[in-house]
Amino acid sequence: MMKICSSQLRRSAVLILILHSLTALSQIDHEVTYVVGCFKDGPIQVQFEFDSEEMIYADFDNGTLVYTFPSFFMFDPTKVFDTDHLFKNARKNTKVCPPLMTYIAAEENYPPENTDPPDSVLYSAEEVKFGAENTLVCFVNHFFPPSIKVSWTKNNQPVSEGVSLSRYYME
Repeated sequence: MMKICSSQLRRSAVLILILHSLTALSQIDHEVTYVVGCFKDGPIQVQFEFDSEEMIYADFDNGTLVYTFPSFFMFDPTKVFDTDHLFKNARKNTKVCPPLMTYIAAEENYPPENTDPPDSVLYSAEEVKFGAENTLVCFVNHFFPPSIKVSWTKNNQPVSEGVSLSRYYME
């Protein structure tokens, strides 16, 4: 599975997460996550997590992987993991960041407009009496953007006589 996450309007970072479920040597499911962090104003970061705990990260300035295993681990991680291969993959995966950040920067100029449909309630102004004229009120609320078109119909035909439209009031 691959997710691309970013902040809402001011996207300054993108995280690419690759999740793997792992049950080896355990009755409990574990999660290994490979994270590539792309930042607009900062260095690219790559790390491996095990159950949301950072275990390895790439130090691109020094050209090495840094193991952050807890001290109670009884093995040398450099003897278990192919450090050169992991570092080369980390460096290769950073190549996705520049085009991705360019794309996101372009998309920020055209954010989708959130729209909320209106709530409407129709009711009579006075108690309804058989054969007596009454005024109907249509209350329209909770809509966005604040431009709305409201019209009256009777038997599917537009009604314009005796119709008035009140002013729009912000909540």
